[in-house]
Amino acid sequence: MFKIYTVPNCKWCDKAKEVAADVGFEIEELSFYEPSMWEWEESIGYIPSTAPQIFIDGVHIGGCMDFIEWIENE
Repeated sequence: MFKIYTVPNCKWCDKAKEVAADVGFEIEELSFYEPSMWEWEESIGYIPSTAPQIFIDGVHIGGCMDFIEWIENE
């Protein structure tokens, strides 16, 4: 399961979803339309410095570039 936390109008969020779809991941997206620190902390346990934040099978992968690197190493 590919879970992605996003914000609106985020090119990195869109890229990560595109890559996930290309490799066949079932995508669960949670988007913060009015992002606030408490929403992030409540959802993932900390306040990230970037979006998106990606989890695969409950394991934190990181942002878009971390995910692409993870795909290349699998």
